[in-house]
Amino acid sequence: MQIQLEQQLASAEEEVKRPFPQATELTEKSKRLAVLEGLLNMNDKDIVTDTEPEQQCQTDNRQRGQEER
Repeated sequence: MQIQLEQQLASAEEEVKRPFPQATELTEKSKRLAVLEGLLNMNDKDIVTDTEPEQQCQTDNRQRGQEER
């Protein structure tokens, strides 16, 4: 069992030394993702969120519920 673990450790150490085959693709896609996230965040700044109508609707619904009772 000990010999098998040592062999697996040696194999793993060799594997770590090898270059990652998709490293270039990962770098390119990470850059593209950063650009897209920047564009999405830019759009978020343009959207104005206003919760007042929703709150008013909830208040109206509560008032209606009290009137019906």
